[in-house]
Amino acid sequence: MAKYCDMDICDLRYLTDPEAIRQIEEICDVDTLILPKDASPEVAAAFAAIPKSDIDSIQYLPTNAEMRNCNGILEINNDAPIGRAVYYTVNGVCIINDLQPDADITIRCNGLCILNKKLRGHNGIHFDAINGMNSYLECENYKIYPNAIEFNAESLSYLPDHTLLIVGNKLTLKPDVTVELLRAKDLQFLVGNKIFAPQSLLAYLTATATVGNKISALEEQTNKDRE
Repeated sequence: MAKYCDMDICDLRYLTDPEAIRQIEEICDVDTLILPKDASPEVAAAFAAIPKSDIDSIQYLPTNAEMRNCNGILEINNDAPIGRAVYYTVNGVCIINDLQPDADITIRCNGLCILNKKLRGHNGIHFDAINGMNSYLECENYKIYPNAIEFNAESLSYLPDHTLLIVGNKLTLKPDVTVELLRAKDLQFLVGNKIFAPQSLLAYLTATATVGNKISALEEQTNKDRE
């Protein structure tokens, strides 16, 4: 008898013998359980009979679907495999900028998931779970900062116009940054947690930025937030 417990991902698609599947005593404490979508009725019945507990999600994927895991930053630019499904698990930032029309991908993301606006309605994009933010944006020209970043007026001036700034945690804009500069550069901000900025920028950022938590005045930034 076998047990599958305390796992982030438990992929059992490789099991094709009903008798072997019946030897599984329990599946428990699993974030994602993956079972074969194309299983025979006998194999599917054997999987269904296994006692299961504390499973966040169950995914049914084709046996030949490819699994890819990423801790950090994943960028997909028209390079997803064609002819088979691909399941991506991302802890960090996922950017999907382009896909072939017949691509078939499933996304599970803990963090930020950004998709190019032109992909809205693509039939081959599926979401298992997004624990964070999921947005469709113009993202041909972007810069990624996985955790926290501070910008003053000079550092912003070096960025190309129309840049999307993707910040996984916290963005701080220093006192010399002005609304006029942000408008002239036509910058976009996507921030997973907090933005700290001068009081003079708060109205502009509230109207234009995408933020997971809140936008606060620079004066409210605590020592903990600066870490």
